[in-house]
Amino acid sequence: RAFLWLAFIRAVGAWGNGLARTPPLGYSTWNFFPRVAIDEMTCYKQVDAIVETGLRDLGYKVFVVDEPCFVGRDDNGNLMENKTTWPRGLKSFGDYLHARGMKLGIYTDQGPLTCGRCPASQGHEMQDMALFASMGADYIKVDSCNRDVEPEHWAAFRDAINATGRPMVFSIIAQGQKDSWTWGNATGNLWRTTHDIMNSFGGFTSNLDAQESVSDIEKYAGPGAWNDPDMLIVGTQTFHGGSGINVSEARAHFSLWSVLKSPLLISADVTKMEPQFLEILKNEEVLAVNQDNLGMQAKKIRGPNADLSLLPCQSGNEFQLWTINSSGAILNRKANECLSISDCSTRAGATAIMFDCFPSGNACNYKNQLWDYDSSTRQLIADISSMCLNWDFEQVNCSSSRTMWIYKNNQLMAGSDSERCLTVPGAPSQGEIYAGPLEWGAYGAVLFNRQAASMNMTLNFTDLGLTGTTECGARDLWMHENLGVFAGSISLEVAPHDVRMITLMP
Repeated sequence: RAFLWLAFIRAVGAWGNGLARTPPLGYSTWNFFPRVAIDEMTCYKQVDAIVETGLRDLGYKVFVVDEPCFVGRDDNGNLMENKTTWPRGLKSFGDYLHARGMKLGIYTDQGPLTCGRCPASQGHEMQDMALFASMGADYIKVDSCNRDVEPEHWAAFRDAINATGRPMVFSIIAQGQKDSWTWGNATGNLWRTTHDIMNSFGGFTSNLDAQESVSDIEKYAGPGAWNDPDMLIVGTQTFHGGSGINVSEARAHFSLWSVLKSPLLISADVTKMEPQFLEILKNEEVLAVNQDNLGMQAKKIRGPNADLSLLPCQSGNEFQLWTINSSGAILNRKANECLSISDCSTRAGATAIMFDCFPSGNACNYKNQLWDYDSSTRQLIADISSMCLNWDFEQVNCSSSRTMWIYKNNQLMAGSDSERCLTVPGAPSQGEIYAGPLEWGAYGAVLFNRQAASMNMTLNFTDLGLTGTTECGARDLWMHENLGVFAGSISLEVAPHDVRMITLMP
């Protein structure tokens, strides 16, 4: 389908503090290191490695201490640092960063305790932001543990940050709850759209699908305000006990996060990072797409969330043949993928997508892929929410209309007329494409193959809002070479679990 880039309208009410005009680049300690046990010596070593490897000079300048784990409050109510793990303290560490042209990020939580059960900032927003400002903080990350998620909780931090008079980027970690993209840009500079990323191919694709399941989510992002599907796992081989990702998967992950204008925070041991992963993080052509001043997040042209449709039932059509196995999984035979609720969501309206069956790193123990087919009511009930699947492929209250499915001859028929069947229209063989405009008149695009075999993928220029006869010069950002001039479309071979990332200049 064609879409018009002029139709991208920024959500009104952006905070507009003048910071993070391009997505933040930097480092976070959270994923790889022992979290609340992070110590200053480890942090100093990572900073030195970021400088020595040239990452700082490419823009990776924010260093988020996540988390420093304060040990309590003094008689004046100020947070007290752990002098065992941080003998010189955060202020000295911030000075060390600033002397090297880098920036200090500090973590806290909107509840009484952090996710690591350390003292947090509920009721002390003004006091703690003033303390962090005095330490030289440039970036504040506020998590969502141990308290209900309400937008006004982060608004209190925004006001406290403003009151300090110190410019500090504000990162909201609401895990996508309360539709954080709808209020985040009036409150902070970036907001998490998803659960925590897991250390596997299925982990980062789960976060990708969770964010991209939101219709037109790109309209909420722009200079100073960014959708955040969580940090990078490039070069992070062991955290959470996950399987890690290989080089092609890391290239895919980095390309997708870049074209989607996501913040790029490294979360690995840079002192031991293998050269092939370091090379990915240092690709200047890909970074240029992420840091493009226009700041328009790529739009999904084709992807897994568009795979489901209702088409006329055809006997023997493999794209309409489903197996409901004894475990409750619903497998499409042609796609060899399972019907899944995106993002492990329990909210009404969450969409169903096709996804790898029982992938490693699933955030909800696969409950989002389990269903109960009630043969009496003829409804598909999602185990994750106890809600029913409707004909728009959303989970809704089971008393809602348009939730009847007749399972007959391995087909799922919508309603009682037996004319339209749940269909996967060949999308697994087509791959996924994300594309968006760049400041200099070109388009950045990522062609992503999450399947286990190579595929030939085609990007039609009409999907960019161009005419079918438009000629575009194409450049491959990983091969670092011009591919030639193409009229109307471009077709490229994409390896398994990999991408082709290109720019197209009309």
